Amino acid sequence: MARGHCVCRAMPTKPLNVATDKLGIIAGSGDLPREVIDTLKASKRDFFVVAFEGETDTATVNAAPHAWFHLGKIGKAMKRLEQEAANKIVMVGRVGRPAVSALHMDYSAVRLLAKLKKLRAQGDDAIFSAIIQFLEEHKFSVVGVDEVLPELVMPKGILGKVKPDAVAENDMKIGTRVAKEIGLLDIGQAVIIQRGQILGVEGAEGTDRL
Repeated sequence: MARGHCVCRAMPTKPLNVATDKLGIIAGSGDLPREVIDTLKASKRDFFVVAFEGETDTATVNAAPHAWFHLGKIGKAMKRLEQEAANKIVMVGRVGRPAVSALHMDYSAVRLLAKLKKLRAQGDDAIFSAIIQFLEEHKFSVVGVDEVLPELVMPKGILGKVKPDAVAENDMKIGTRVAKEIGLLDIGQAVIIQRGQILGVEGAEGTDRL
């Protein structure tokens, strides 16, 4: 349980009404939480950030409405989101997996951990789905970052001056097929292909090490 994981893969369940809904951001580490916050501020959308001690980058939330929580205080974090009337939640950034003994969990965290322990052998997708279900049981709606900020999603088509040749096109077809298969098996999200050969598949080591 030492390897970090990303919380940015939560799938949207209900659309966000940016005119009336205040957005709660559960922020891990990395650049994505900062991008989301900066974009929301620029568009004058109402939001509140839950930051985790030892996980969230301080510079990410310093100039945003936020509160800090220990990773084991899930109940307190949810209570604060309720007080802020932030009933729509987006989860972005990386969050590590600390030792259970270091969490000092409240009752809500204990309940969530009990659910997650049963899913340890099923992979990250099952874990993320359980977290989303847990939040929705507490009357929150979890939305995907692509739904909140579609401008952050990579557009289709060729983005630069170089067009892929036939070899690269074939590699992409193979890679897409392999990536879908390992995704269905909850192995990973990335694959490296060169001239029809699979050079690497993301596994327990994570995307960066791949």
